[in-house]
Amino acid sequence: EWCRAAGLEEVKWPPLKGIGRASEKLMRSYAADVSRLLDVVRAAVVFDHADELANFLDIVLSDPDVEIVLVKNRLCADYSSIYSCGYRDVHLNLKMQSTRAFQ
Repeated sequence: EWCRAAGLEEVKWPPLKGIGRASEKLMRSYAADVSRLLDVVRAAVVFDHADELANFLDIVLSDPDVEIVLVKNRLCADYSSIYSCGYRDVHLNLKMQSTRAFQ
């Protein structure tokens, strides 16, 4: 719905995080606290222009069924892209709180 509202068409849906990778992350990074495991279900939205990204973020942030858990803004001037081989993005971890999200 957010993409339609923003007039965007390109959404990439990678597979669910695998059991092996999820288990590794739980043990190595989260002391087996499963409540801290994020990004099991993932999607990527591709933008051609920064104003499209800004519009999309406004739409997502105004959704009452969404809780923002984490934002990684790799477009920020303070972020050094040396560590990501020049790659830049905005990464959001969202918690969906609607009945429809659980279906």
